[in-house]
Parts: sequence; C-alpha cells; structure tokens
Amino acid sequence: MMVGIPPIYGIYTGIVGPLVYTFLGTSHQASTGAYAIISLMVGSVVEQASNGVNKLDFNTNSTPALCCSERMRNVDPMEAVKISSLLAFYVGIIQVVLGLLNAGLLAVWLSDQLVEGLTSGAAVHVLFSQLKSMTGMRNLPRTSDNFGIIKFAICFTRNMNTISYQTAICSFICCGCLLFSKMIVDPVLKPWMKIKFPMELLVVVFSIVLSYLGSGTPFDLNIAIVGEIEAGMKAPTMHDFSYTDAVICSAFSIAIVSFVIHIALAKLVAKGLNYQVNANQVLVFYLRSFLCFCYLTASRLPRYLWEICNFLVVE
Repeated sequence: MMVGIPPIYGIYTGIVGPLVYTFLGTSHQASTGAYAIISLMVGSVVEQASNGVNKLDFNTNSTPALCCSERMRNVDPMEAVKISSLLAFYVGIIQVVLGLLNAGLLAVWLSDQLVEGLTSGAAVHVLFSQLKSMTGMRNLPRTSDNFGIIKFAICFTRNMNTISYQTAICSFICCGCLLFSKMIVDPVLKPWMKIKFPMELLVVVFSIVLSYLGSGTPFDLNIAIVGEIEAGMKAPTMHDFSYTDAVICSAFSIAIVSFVIHIALAKLVAKGLNYQVNANQVLVFYLRSFLCFCYLTASRLPRYLWEICNFLVVE
C-alpha cells in the first residue's frame, strides 16, 4: 500500500527475501521483508519517477504550507511494479559491490548509542505510518514528506472527528489480543509448549473470515480491505531500464539506509545473544534483488523484536 503496487508483490517479497537470507544471512533472528521506512522511501521514488516519465500529476485538495489533505496516487500499479523492481535491482548492485569492496567494515562506526537511537526513531516512524490504517482517519498527509511526522501529528489531532470507529475498535481488539497473548498466555503455556502460541495467526485468520462473511450483510463492518489477491507466483522477467535516470540517484541513499537499519538491528541482537554478524555478507544478501517481482526489503523492526521475545520465552 505504501509503495503503490498490488498486494501480491508484498507476498512475493516476504517469501523470497527470507528464503535467500537463510543461505546468505548471518543474523539468527533476522526477519526480512517489507519495512515501513523503506517502503515509504520506495513509494516516494515511484511517484517521482512516474511523474518524470509520464508527466502524471497528483490529486490534492489544497496547497497551503500545512495542509491536512490526502494526496492520492495516479500511478498505474504495473508501472509502479516496474519502477520499484528496477530500484531494487540497482540497490542490490550497489550493496553487492560495497560488500565485495569490504565496505561492511564501516559498520564498526555504529556505536551502541547510535544503534539504540536509530531503533527508537525507526519505531516512531513505523507507529505513525500505521496510525492512518489503524484508525481509518481521512485527510492525513504522508509521513514520508519533509517534516512528515510533525505534520501528521498536527493533522491527526485536527481530524479526530473523521476517525472510523469500526476500524479503530477492530485495531484495538487485535492489539489487545496480541498483548494478552504475550503477557499472559505465553508465560502460562511456556512449561508445556516448545513454540509460541500462534495468536498472530489466529487474529489474521479470524479477521479475514469475519470480513469475508460479513460483507454485504447487516454485520458488514465497512472496513477498508486489501481486496482480491492473485494466486501463484509470476516468473522473473527483465527489468524496464527506461526509468534508470529517475531512480539511480535514490538507489544510493536507499542502499545505505536499508543496510544501516539491518546491520544496526543485527548488531543489537547479536550483542545481547553473544554471537557475531558479518556485515559484508549482509550486503551480498541483496543479490535477491535481481528477481524482478520483488521490491526492496529490510529488517522488519516489529517482527525482529517479536522473534527475540519468542526466543527468550522458549529459552
């Protein structure tokens, strides 16, 4: 949703990324996949690249300095797929070259204080990027713009009257179930179970079933849903290099940001669990970007920390 591509490509990325990391990664608890900060950056590049190539404009309600309005994408989803996959291709090339040049040694500059600050800042970005979907509120600016977090917080406060109570209540119930499982169910079942109670899976399945069965009935919650998702996996194809000029500059910055996020989380966890991570091998992991049906991934902060909690509970 943040990138502007069909949901099925997120599933492709969620499958291929961890599969490749199994062979090339060195962080035992890493969970790679779509990550909010990287997705916001990719979505911004997709808009700019599409606007530059096809001269598309965007629908905006107003243009003041601080406008609490929602900007709608006019980018064709398949065009967004081409741009995002090409961006992943160039980011992968840059990171592989950096890995072969032993640039992973620069990770020693990531002090514990820097890593902790980066982790906390990333958590704030993730929280604000999800608030719109969790509350169903309208007329909220994108958090990827300049000073986007501040603008979002101001507009969020101004537009509290647009909140969708059905969406907010469902989000509250889901979060409550996850917290209940983590704080009460898991400690109780720990002596009898080797794995964590799958509350996340149950929440997802129950939400899908409730939304599907209630659609078009008096029990319809009128909650925004993803919609139909294609079955199967597409075969890899060649990239469309006509967008190269529009994405190549952004590829360098995204390559650095995605690497720093991943290695920072990996070092933080490795230090606590007393093992080492190979920064150069992490860079080479991005070879998976040569598959055109994937877009950029990074370590998913919420899932990463959740895996750590599960590991500690099992131990």
